[in-house]
Amino acid sequence: MKRIFTLLAACWVMQKAMAAFIPAGTVLYFDASRAWSAESAIEACFIVDNPSDEQCMAMTLVPGENHIWQATAPSPGPWTYVVFRTATGLKTDTLVWSGNQILYAVTCDDCGTDKHAQGQWQFFIPMPAAAPSSMGISYTDSLVCEQMADSVISISIGSSPDYMDYQWFAYTGSKWTRISGSPESMTASLPSDTEQDIWFLFAGERVTKAGSGVINGDFEQGNTSFLTDYTYRTPAGNNTLYDEGVYTITTDVNQVHSSAPSPACSHDHTTGSGKMMAVNGGSDVNKTVWQQTVRGLHTYTSYVFSAWVMNWDQENLAMAQLEFSINSQLQGGRVSPQGGYGHWTQVYAVWNSGKADTATIRLVNFQDAAYGNDFAIDDISLSELVTENRLFHFSFKSCDPPLPECTNDLVYRKWNDVLFCDNHDSTLVSWQWYLDSVAIEGATKQFLYMPDGMAPGEYYVIARCVDGELKVSCPITFEEAPRSAVSSPKIPSHVAKNEPIRIQMNGRSAELNIYDIMGRRRLLTYTRGEDIELPHYLDNGMYIILLQMGNESVAQRIRVW
Repeated sequence: MKRIFTLLAACWVMQKAMAAFIPAGTVLYFDASRAWSAESAIEACFIVDNPSDEQCMAMTLVPGENHIWQATAPSPGPWTYVVFRTATGLKTDTLVWSGNQILYAVTCDDCGTDKHAQGQWQFFIPMPAAAPSSMGISYTDSLVCEQMADSVISISIGSSPDYMDYQWFAYTGSKWTRISGSPESMTASLPSDTEQDIWFLFAGERVTKAGSGVINGDFEQGNTSFLTDYTYRTPAGNNTLYDEGVYTITTDVNQVHSSAPSPACSHDHTTGSGKMMAVNGGSDVNKTVWQQTVRGLHTYTSYVFSAWVMNWDQENLAMAQLEFSINSQLQGGRVSPQGGYGHWTQVYAVWNSGKADTATIRLVNFQDAAYGNDFAIDDISLSELVTENRLFHFSFKSCDPPLPECTNDLVYRKWNDVLFCDNHDSTLVSWQWYLDSVAIEGATKQFLYMPDGMAPGEYYVIARCVDGELKVSCPITFEEAPRSAVSSPKIPSHVAKNEPIRIQMNGRSAELNIYDIMGRRRLLTYTRGEDIELPHYLDNGMYIILLQMGNESVAQRIRVW
């Protein structure tokens, strides 16, 4: 899934003591698309320290995928290593997982010595479960000339450094497939069969309000806005941090401890010249190094937690073993700074707030050694994560003769259910009305009348003059949902995030379902005819509300913004 920009730099795990822990319940995904593609059975073996500790379990194929296997880390955990095996022997390859770790070590007990594989933390975006027409997401509809069959087209979402992860999918022949591409550029071939349509889906997750909530997470305001059990020392020369269990705020660790090499440890993570929290780790692993409570969060919302840590002991002795937690839930695994002294390592996780509107972030160091155990932290942040889905539809049309440029003053919006085509000089002799580039059956008069109201979408008309010339009106957009019979329930077409969804039932009893664009049910409830004011915690995006009333059903697309 494919980043153009790299948010997490993959590192090599050099020894067992530096391995990140894998908490029980973490879902791991293995991509077997290369040398593993012919395997019919793969198992994951979880190890604490020695192969004799291992607990092995069969992996299963992810539904809708051909070569992506999954397994859930078992209890009791946490685990130090994971090994992937097949019927033909031990395998190692690049890892893909959905846990909170930056790195996992992979051991090879058949090899005589430990072997470690490089791994990169990634999201896993599943294959869509529903056909595009059932997703309930607004889409860009494109008619292309039949002469463009089998040709390559390009789509761009737009460049943004805030995309955490993304995936492109294509739907053709009643089947979804993964395709490569970035937000800036995706290229694919149109079908060679002009009777066949093709759909493209961009599914992404993007950070908004970067750094929201955490105060002074970059320490530029100095020694303020956080709690700690460590002792603060005002910078006063390179022996400031000689004692265990003390810290200071500095721009250059070499100026507060002589064991911090300069210039390697003379830069913060934010700008290279700003402030950071420098710590001489103590032996008491129950003490809090840093803690802050972030308030005013949205409930049932995904947030990205991030922090950067650096080792500044030139001997690289007894590296710090750091754990960040949010509301007592471990985030990012237990990690040690990587790459020797002077290198910043990111601790990174996605956290869902659930019912909580506050987040208490806490850092504890589990290294109890007296020598070494020296580190710095910087740029602690908690940022809101939103999903973003774009759907594109391509179908073929005859381009002979080519359509002219659209005309703005050809069609007038008379009422909410009537569009009228101007023909004051009596030159127009025939009309065909369209909704979202699809001809409306029977709509061949000078006016378009929709007795149940205009459905959401873009309307235009193609009119033919007495001399055969074509005129095309520019699209007129309706955003309101149609209101059909008076007795039918009335469902809004859009609602603000965290605002209630109000549905007028008109005395009708129904089973109410809400589905997301992947076809997954997000809510099931019932009503005995009373109007509904439904509180919800849906992320931004498009959803389908389905009301089942005996043998009758009403479906409505709703946008949460």
